[in-house]
Parts: sequence; C-alpha cells; structure tokens
Amino acid sequence: LTITPTPLCNTTTLDITFSGNVPCDSIYKKAFTVTGPINPIVTGATAVGCVGGFSNKAQITLSQPLNQSCIYTVSFTYQLLDNCDSLWTFIVTGNFTITDCPLNIIITTTPNDTVCSGSCVLLQSIINSCLTYNYSWSNGAPNPSTNVCPITTSVYTLSVQSTSGGPIFTSSVMITIIDPQITPPASNTVCQSAPPFNFAAFPAGGIWSGLG
Repeated sequence: LTITPTPLCNTTTLDITFSGNVPCDSIYKKAFTVTGPINPIVTGATAVGCVGGFSNKAQITLSQPLNQSCIYTVSFTYQLLDNCDSLWTFIVTGNFTITDCPLNIIITTTPNDTVCSGSCVLLQSIINSCLTYNYSWSNGAPNPSTNVCPITTSVYTLSVQSTSGGPIFTSSVMITIIDPQITPPASNTVCQSAPPFNFAAFPAGGIWSGLG
C-alpha cells in the first residue's frame, strides 16, 4: 500500500491506495495501525469509491497529529475466503516520511553553563526527529556535540539541516565565564600560632584548595 499524497506535519488524515482491490467491508478502523515515534490510534476508516463491494482506496483518521519528522508505517490486516472456504489472513504495510515539522533543538551543557576561564564544557544537541541531519556549530565543529574551552563569556550556535535539504534550524547557548575573587586578610603574613581566619570569595560556590 502507498500513502498519497505524502502527509505534511500535524496531519490527522491519511489517504491510502492499495496495489489491488480489497473488500470494502474489510476496511474498518481496527484493521489499521500506524507506528513511528508517535503511535496514534486509528479512530476511523472509510473505503473510498466502492464498486461491487471492492475498492483500492481508503482514508483513515488518527487520534493525534503526526508532529515529528520521521518515517511512519501503516499496516492493514484483512481476511479472504478461498474457493474451499478457507480463511486467509493478509497483512500489508507501507511507509511514508514526514519531513516538514519544525525541529526543536535542545543543547545540554556538561558539567554546566557557568565555568572558570579555560575550563571545558561539552555541548550536546538533542532533536525531536529520527531523520538524518547535517550539523554545523559556530566554532566549526560538524557533529551533534562539541567540546569548547572559552576564556571569555561566549555564545555558541548550532545549525541543523536535513541531509535531503530544506530549512535550516538553529539553537544557541551561552557559556558564562566567572572570575573568582578572593578578599585576603588584613595581612598576608601571619604567625603559625595565630588564630584561624576566614577568606571571602566571590561569586559563591566552588571548591577551596591549599594547605591550612
């Protein structure tokens, strides 16, 4: 079976053409399934253009829109009696690809998006699609992830485009560089027997190191 025309993003109706005629009474909602990243329930099925109880076309409706660019599969199960009254079950399938859904790009930062100058951060992208894409980061990296070690606060932008062409989607993330400051005691020369004293640091957080 084929699905024509190729569905667009957010469709809830599929037009199906079979390679041959099937009984019109075998076209009902429970005979169809649609699978993919979204698995909607088929809520309705109608034979189109029945002649003599047979048709090669059907239309089905779905419980939710197909809103992710991906490959989907339609399966149709029906039964026929042969001349000896034996019942035969047939399952036919067809695939279609939705390519025009907006791409939602999430960029994660590991360990986080605020670091000291020269520290490295792993930027990783997550997209809501199962298609194949080309990636291009503003630092020149061509992969879904990139490692950056900025010395000043910097913004990194990822551009993503399907390998088959189409629109370019972008997402950006800012890596903020902090400059820790330590307020020293009144004198930086003390006796070993002197009472303990505190250092003050800004901004808050971080890990102290050193003797004492």
